[in-house]
Amino acid sequence: MEKHQKGSDGRRLFSAEFKQEAVRRVTSGEVTAAELSRELGIQPSLLQHWKRRINGGGRVAVTANEDVVPISELKARDQRIRELERALGRKTMEVEILQAARDEIKKSLIGTALSRNDKSSYRSDLSHAGSGSRDAVSRYYGSSGAICEG
Repeated sequence: MEKHQKGSDGRRLFSAEFKQEAVRRVTSGEVTAAELSRELGIQPSLLQHWKRRINGGGRVAVTANEDVVPISELKARDQRIRELERALGRKTMEVEILQAARDEIKKSLIGTALSRNDKSSYRSDLSHAGSGSRDAVSRYYGSSGAICEG
């Protein structure tokens, strides 16, 4: 077999190919699990764990008629999905803010246009109405000059 890298905690790190080869040797009858575990210096339970993972993943994939995807690839895809969802949320919020700003600008432009166009015509119309014209204008425009509702 081959030399193994060591993790930061001192444990040996076995590659996927190494694990598959070890399980293949046991399942083909080349060696027993006990012999291989002594040869590799690992616990027999770790070898059984590898065997369950390899066989279990394949069984699930065959049952579902799908490919076996490594967990690292699945985690990377999940992380990418989370990033995209966050970006979509930010863009959705930006669109909502811009739409609200657009609506406020439209309202203010309409109000400005009404006050420019209609104010003079209403004042001239009301000037012919008699003594109550000033009260009618102030009720329509309010004290600030903005159009009052109601």
